[in-house]
Amino acid sequence: MDIVLYGLLPVSPVLFARHATGSFAWASIVLGADTAGTVIAAPARGRLLDLTGPRAALLGLVCSARRHRAGRRRDAQRLV
Repeated sequence: MDIVLYGLLPVSPVLFARHATGSFAWASIVLGADTAGTVIAAPARGRLLDLTGPRAALLGLVCSARRHRAGRRRDAQRLV
């Protein structure tokens, strides 16, 4: 079940960007930028995990993700 949900993860930003811009071309650019950001941040996340251990790194990543999602919600409210 988790594999299926993980496979659907890129669908939500694409649909959101398509709705916001009206174009699948811009939606793919958004998806590409999101993927590039993930690829660029991956080594830093790995180093954080190695330096602090899994518990501290997980706490930091959860807090970061919550701040990111809160910002996304505010942006989404502005677009609607």
